[in-house]
Amino acid sequence: MTTAKNANRAKNQITLNLVFAFFAFFAVACLKNPTMTKKIFIAGSGGIGEAAALLLREWSEFETEVYLGDVSEDSLRKAKDFVGRASEKTSKIETVLMTGEVNDAMRAAFEACAVLLDCSPGAQAPKM
Repeated sequence: MTTAKNANRAKNQITLNLVFAFFAFFAVACLKNPTMTKKIFIAGSGGIGEAAALLLREWSEFETEVYLGDVSEDSLRKAKDFVGRASEKTSKIETVLMTGEVNDAMRAAFEACAVLLDCSPGAQAPKM
């Protein structure tokens, strides 16, 4: 295996570790009020974002509403379809097109959500 592949594998593992650490923290925080619906904004609807949405929706012992945000309408549609098909739960999944500037839909979603989970590409992360 090449050094580049090893580095990429390590980067992916770190990303997954961070996602699972977030789930653990979020689950503990939500135990204080497990009956309340939790609204979560996931920035980035690629593979990590859609996996995070699916895991939060399926594994949470509380009701979740997921807001998927992305710069690509096609990615948003694919992620929403994937989560909807793969999940047994029927909680709300919203999509928000993220533009260079904060638009009305983004503002409303940010205000509605208690948590922002950044699953955008690394180069975009500092902008969140």
